[in-house]
Amino acid sequence: MEGDVSLKISPEVVKPIIEAKIESAIISALTDGKAEMINGVVGRMLELKVNKDGKVGNYSSDNKYTFIEALCMKAIREAAQRAIVQWVEKNEPAIQSAIEQQFAKKRGGMAKAFIDGLTESIKSSWRFGVDVNFNTLKDD
Repeated sequence: MEGDVSLKISPEVVKPIIEAKIESAIISALTDGKAEMINGVVGRMLELKVNKDGKVGNYSSDNKYTFIEALCMKAIREAAQRAIVQWVEKNEPAIQSAIEQQFAKKRGGMAKAFIDGLTESIKSSWRFGVDVNFNTLKDD
C-alpha cells in the first residue's frame, strides 16, 4: 500500500515512559483522594471484627468484638493489673499479716493447713500433684 508509514520503536524506549505515566497516575489518584482513603481504611480497621486478643480468629464466632473494643478492653485490663500490683505492693505487710492470722486460726497452723490441702488433693487422683521446695541460705 502506498502511503503507509511504519515506525518501529524498541520496547526499551517505550517501557520506562509507560511505567512513569502509570506511576504518575497512581500517585495522583492517591494524593487526590488521600483523606477519603485514609478515613476509609481507618474506619474499616476500627470496625473490623476480632477476637478478645484483637486478632481475627479462625472461627467467625470468636470475632465478636470490634478492633477498637478489643484495644480498649486490653488497655483497661493492663491498667487494672498495674493498679492491683501497686495496691498489693503497698499493702504487702497487712496482707502477709492477714494470711498468717488465717493460718493461725486453722487447727495446728500452717503445717496442718498444708497437710489438710494435700489430703484433699490425694482423694482426687486426676488433680494430684505436689512440688515442695525448701531453700536454705548459706553464709559465705
